[in-house]
Amino acid sequence: INNVLRFKAARTGGKEKGMDRLRDSYLLFYLAGFSFLLPLQWVERVSAMSERDPELPLAVGGGMEFPPVETGQPYLIIVRCRDLRFGIGAESVAGLAEIGEERIHGIPEGVMSSHNRYLKAMALLEGEDGGYDPAFVLDPLAMGLE
Repeated sequence: INNVLRFKAARTGGKEKGMDRLRDSYLLFYLAGFSFLLPLQWVERVSAMSERDPELPLAVGGGMEFPPVETGQPYLIIVRCRDLRFGIGAESVAGLAEIGEERIHGIPEGVMSSHNRYLKAMALLEGEDGGYDPAFVLDPLAMGLE
């Protein structure tokens, strides 16, 4: 896989039409049995983990650390957020998801801790069985780096 997906338009600073729609756009990916949503505006590209520059730090979460690269995550999501640039390993990348504000819900304060501070919100996605499956919206600024 050579640069599976590129997202240069996502980082234009909001000067073109359609930026409101971009704010509702997320990259949906799977890791360690969970569904995650990363705001598209922070995604630089998705590529094969084997293409990772060794200088690129990988994200780790507080106590619920993301699985290390050795677990065989085939995908690398490169995140560019303000002055940070880092990678997130993914087992699977589903693609783009348009999710309106009405489907984004805060995470109750009692659930939040220093171990999951990188979770910004939760969205309910339509599941295959007709029900809803949770997906966690990531906050790139709160992610720890290796």
